[in-house]
Amino acid sequence: MCSITPLNYDLSLFNLEFGGSWSYDGLVKIDSTVKEDVQEIVINVKEIEIKGAEVLLGHDGTCRTPSI
Repeated sequence: MCSITPLNYDLSLFNLEFGGSWSYDGLVKIDSTVKEDVQEIVINVKEIEIKGAEVLLGHDGTCRTPSI
């Protein structure tokens, strides 16, 4: 059983550069249901540099900035 279940992904890509060093910037928002407390959230990525992250809790918009 998973502690966190993703419900919806909202993905935006911008500053696309095609060619030799194909690159882009982007944002992703993952709406999830949390079934129990966890110490860690693992996001599976391949060849992606994550520059920052925020975790918004509940409807009050409480924000946590995790270490990456």
